[in-house]
Amino acid sequence: MTLSPRRRSLTGENVTPSTQQQQQKPAESVPLHRWTGIATVLGLVVALLAWLLPKQQQEKPAPATAPATTATTAATKAPPAVEAAVFLDDDRFTPEAGADRLSQIPRAVRSDAAYATHPIVIGCPSNQTGDQSAEVTYPLRGRYARLDATVRPYYPPGVDQEAVTHVTVLAGVLLKDGTIATSEAGRQKGARPGGAEPLTAGVEGAEKLTVRVECSEPDGTVVLSEARLTR
Repeated sequence: MTLSPRRRSLTGENVTPSTQQQQQKPAESVPLHRWTGIATVLGLVVALLAWLLPKQQQEKPAPATAPATTATTAATKAPPAVEAAVFLDDDRFTPEAGADRLSQIPRAVRSDAAYATHPIVIGCPSNQTGDQSAEVTYPLRGRYARLDATVRPYYPPGVDQEAVTHVTVLAGVLLKDGTIATSEAGRQKGARPGGAEPLTAGVEGAEKLTVRVECSEPDGTVVLSEARLTR
């Protein structure tokens, strides 16, 4: 039998050729193709994330915000406020002339709301020479454009109930030389006792307004109910 030679290592251990081969055998390494596969998978994951994240950000709905001009647009389109009518029986309209022609609502119709709503009451003239009409003048200062009223004549019992009245509105416009040019602005003819006739007059730019009353019977009273001015 042939015996394998033994050698002693530097540490004093007995080393056989087979033991030497085992010690000198290098550690096994991971095959290259395995690393290539792992790198490929990682590359795919990175590419997928790079594709998904921007897409999600694009698909995320932006928070709704109200347009900055909404309030301004609504305010612009809103209809202008309409000024309430100013009634001629208001204390600001103190007659400049003819205040002595103003009267009270006749007792017989005083409780009637149709007569008593913002009334201007003018007594009929005597129809004597120089007194064929009764006039009352108010200052407007050019601030109003229109007068509206309802003419309601009243004649007491025993007076001709077919009597008629005429109401004329005159507008006085201030001229450059300081004088007043007066012209007819509206008229209501033929109102009878117990009746109600509308009266409208354009008084735009007028400095003064004059209401003239004419009656076929001197004992009557003319009520202008709801006499109002608008701009």
